[in-house]
Amino acid sequence: MLLVCAGVLAAPFGLLLFAALCATDLLVAPVRRRTEARSRNTDSASILILNWNGSAFLGQLLPSLRRAIAKHGGNHRVVVVDNGSTDDSLAVLRRDFPEVEVLAFPDNRGFVRGYNDAFHSATHDIVVLLNNDMVVDEGFLAPLLGGFDDPDTFAVSSQVFLADPKARRVETGLTAGRVGAGLLKLRHDDFGPHVTGLIPVLWAGGGSSAFDRRRLLELGGFDRLYDPFYFEDTGLSFEAWKRGWNVLLAPESKVTHHHQGSSSRLHRGYVARIKRRNQHLFSWRHLTDAGHTASTTLLLPLNLVRLALQNRGAALGTRALLEIRAMGAVVPRLPALLAARLRNARHAVRRDAEVFALAHSRHRYERCRPARSDLAASPPRLDLLMCIARVPRHGIDGSWGPLEQIRQLAQRHRITVFTLVDRPDDAPHIEALRHIVHRVEAHAIEREPGELDLHHRIPVRLRQIYTAPALRQKLRALLHTERFDVLQVDYVEMAAALDGMVAGLRSVHVVHEPLLLAEPRRRVHGLVPVALRWLRSCQAVNYECRLYPQFAHIVTLTQADADALHRFMPRLPITVNPTGVNLRGLTPCEPSSGTTLLSVCSFRHAPNVDAVLWFVQHVLPLVRAQVPEVRLRLAGADAPHSVQALARDPAIELLGFVQDLRVEYAACALALAPLREGGGLRVKVLEALAHRRTVVATPVGIAGIAVRDGVEARVAADAEAFAGAVVALLRDPGKRREMERAGRALVEREYSIERMATRSEEVFDELLARDAIRQPDGPNDS
Repeated sequence: MLLVCAGVLAAPFGLLLFAALCATDLLVAPVRRRTEARSRNTDSASILILNWNGSAFLGQLLPSLRRAIAKHGGNHRVVVVDNGSTDDSLAVLRRDFPEVEVLAFPDNRGFVRGYNDAFHSATHDIVVLLNNDMVVDEGFLAPLLGGFDDPDTFAVSSQVFLADPKARRVETGLTAGRVGAGLLKLRHDDFGPHVTGLIPVLWAGGGSSAFDRRRLLELGGFDRLYDPFYFEDTGLSFEAWKRGWNVLLAPESKVTHHHQGSSSRLHRGYVARIKRRNQHLFSWRHLTDAGHTASTTLLLPLNLVRLALQNRGAALGTRALLEIRAMGAVVPRLPALLAARLRNARHAVRRDAEVFALAHSRHRYERCRPARSDLAASPPRLDLLMCIARVPRHGIDGSWGPLEQIRQLAQRHRITVFTLVDRPDDAPHIEALRHIVHRVEAHAIEREPGELDLHHRIPVRLRQIYTAPALRQKLRALLHTERFDVLQVDYVEMAAALDGMVAGLRSVHVVHEPLLLAEPRRRVHGLVPVALRWLRSCQAVNYECRLYPQFAHIVTLTQADADALHRFMPRLPITVNPTGVNLRGLTPCEPSSGTTLLSVCSFRHAPNVDAVLWFVQHVLPLVRAQVPEVRLRLAGADAPHSVQALARDPAIELLGFVQDLRVEYAACALALAPLREGGGLRVKVLEALAHRRTVVATPVGIAGIAVRDGVEARVAADAEAFAGAVVALLRDPGKRREMERAGRALVEREYSIERMATRSEEVFDELLARDAIRQPDGPNDS
């Protein structure tokens, strides 16, 4: 009942607050000019340490700080700001650390007032703030101060480790956040040891960061709206971002934190109430985009209920009371909030969405830096980030296409590959990939849906596997920390995992098989299955129409796929770039003989299963009637029971995974591609043609490949025509040899891997030349 009352009361409050915020925003037109950069001395800093009853912590921090200062050199000042400690902190400082200055307050002024009252004691251009429960690395000062070489830098944060190495890293320094359904959510992302250089972050933690003192004072220090603690550093950093300054993380600057060493001594309920109060205050104080203003106020009743239900640590009544008390604590601070919102609106040069976009992507941040010379032409060597939904390899599926593309591009560019691991035998292929590219990031697939999809906007298979929180978290951190010129994403599964993260990036999505083509082609029978297929087809269209425009450019493997996408998205920039074959590593087979038919495919792909079953049930009996000695060999891993059962026929041999397909192509007379479902380009057809084997295919199986029926391949749409083509070629070795030569020539002329790589580079060059970064609008989910 208490929770229901809270929601009811919050509705008129949210409406009135929305009106007040809108009125405030209309009062003053923003000046929208950046403050001129000033020169500053970054050799030394004033180091302020806030302390309250932390003598034990000081005994660990100050010796580490002493070593760091000795290593760095310079004329640093260390000042301990004591918040009315009643332990032996002051005595310890006088006895053990005489070089440290002490600014002692008679009472505990909290984090906000304590630091604000101490900023006048900082005399250097750079002021470093440290919690007393930190221990600094010996080399933490140089990268921290080095971040201020850029005149637009406002703050630089250190990378944070926890004192307990086994604990989950809830604090890293790689800060991020988003506003979803009117609720601000903040987080620290984890990242790997390879990350170096300066990375944009949403906020610099007030206990492990360095600040430009003049700009800090220009902003008025920490906003007393947040007194005594929590969100004050987030608000300060967000305001700096909006003024056109930058907030960065220096990963090489490292500190260790005894997490919540100070706040843990306060009552839990009090701390939780302050955090919730300040969460609301931040949203209404700093978020000024119209959508954010509306959602954070008008959705307030819903969010009060959501927050109370999410916090499982206490009884529901206690949780509801916490939310009510936090909201009540907001009311007395509303006049100060409106005044601060009005005051700062005059100086904002960035919108909220721009801040979130820049702070969440190193790529966006560096592309939006001034004086970049790489906009008109691509540099000779690109940093490419390639995200692939399966480990690329030969012999299993069509992923050998991306593998050969990577092999070609890696000769001229530096490539980082992010790939998903879903098979026990992936490890050796990942290791082989490491010898080709600069770095490989492999993530094990977890079947853990991460997105509630009440309206069924996301195809079930994609939602169940590719929205897993751990996967999306890994991708967020990668995009946040990685420096790259172009992002390429292969397969719709990986595009689904990146949904909401790529807007504004130089990004290319390679569509291997459009869902809006694959779904309508599924073979089903009966009223209900047909209706479900129609619904899934509509879902596929809606999903791809929402997903693909997030990318700067789309690449399809066939013109038919491009036409299908353009039918629903006429303005989508698309380039057709068929998969290429590495002809240098593929020696053509000798002329064919015998009556053996070969089908090569991955049985994980449902259209391949349908193709084999259809051929065996409807085509093979017709062939046998005229060529009784015909044999069928099926090469491919992961065959389902329905395919395994075919091996009961002595004329059908199930080979499973084949390490060297050349042996199988050499032994067969014809290669088959009897597909009736799906889209994209069948790379196994190109592979067969390159091996100099004649292919008999359906129109779907040969789609996108420029063969002429009867010249490079035979194309047949129904069982009778397909069987007739197979029989005719088995009986005419001369015609087979003629078509084998023509098929190989076609691949050499149109489908070499070198040609594919060149077209890929042309797409990359186009993105660089037209500066494909749209003005950052912010990712939907960053």
